[in-house]
Amino acid sequence: MLKFFSGITAILFSSLLFGQDPIPASTGGKFGFVNRDHVFVIAPIYDSAGFFVNGFADVYIDQKAGIINLKGDMISKVQWSSVRFDDDQFATVMCTDSIGYVNIETGFVIAPKYKDDDLTFSEGLMGVQHFSGKWGFIDTLGKVAIPFIYDFVHGFNNGEASVRLGLKDMQINKLGKIVKTSK
Repeated sequence: MLKFFSGITAILFSSLLFGQDPIPASTGGKFGFVNRDHVFVIAPIYDSAGFFVNGFADVYIDQKAGIINLKGDMISKVQWSSVRFDDDQFATVMCTDSIGYVNIETGFVIAPKYKDDDLTFSEGLMGVQHFSGKWGFIDTLGKVAIPFIYDFVHGFNNGEASVRLGLKDMQINKLGKIVKTSK
């Protein structure tokens, strides 16, 4: 009975891994990507590699991360400490102690200069924390859309975001104007 379940688990696991996207595999100490027939479709030239997410994967050379597409084209050169895919359009990139963003469709980089973030762009804005400890919002070009004055923020939903300033919780609009204050 155990063999049966092990076989089913292996089949399910293989089918999950071998969807449409190639998966990382190594040979000779280097990583590339193989298709479901276990044939390398992206050459094994990397020290390490992550799985594809929305058509993009993080790859590592000399402990630095870059981003490639399904063809193996470099979208962002190998220069980051790590890469995180949270968004369909942006990857979060870390450089030592700073966070920045790469538009994975265009390769446009918002330089790493933030301490923390709210995980994803919502309605074109992302809450980010400045090294002063205060939070604000940037747009998809990296411009400050709402100044860094808040103690914490949550992303936009239906044109409003929850923010905290001191002991007050508020809702603000995309212009940073208060639309509702909690007691």
